[in-house]
Amino acid sequence: MGGCRHASPNVYATTDFVVPYLGTVITGVFHAPVSSLQLDVLNGLFDSTFTLTGYSGTGVVVDTHTVALAAFAHPGFVGHLSISGSNFNSFSVTSGQTLGLVDFAIDTVHFTSANSVPEISGTLSFMALGLGALSVFARKRTHHSGRVI
Repeated sequence: MGGCRHASPNVYATTDFVVPYLGTVITGVFHAPVSSLQLDVLNGLFDSTFTLTGYSGTGVVVDTHTVALAAFAHPGFVGHLSISGSNFNSFSVTSGQTLGLVDFAIDTVHFTSANSVPEISGTLSFMALGLGALSVFARKRTHHSGRVI
């Protein structure tokens, strides 16, 4: 990811505005595909647009979301971005600002794995059904073994 300078323990990643013209993107890579991603963007010195883009494992764009934000400390300098789609492996957050000191941060990152874990209630229901079937089978087997033919 971009320069990992943290203004507080809660900030996920920031760009490095000390190096002009280079800090216009923050990227991230997932170890397993995800189906949705949400995060907050905190703008820096100048009004700008920000775009969150999700990419498949082959680099194909899966989804994008763009928001316009005011300069830092002005109303509307924080925005929420979210994308969803089928199996993306990486993302980028880019600033529409191309000149000057580009600085922004992402925070409150949430994502959902594409290979979701089954719900515990459904799993427990199937286990109960299986145990019930086994007890019926065992009961019938016990009754049949005691009968003389």
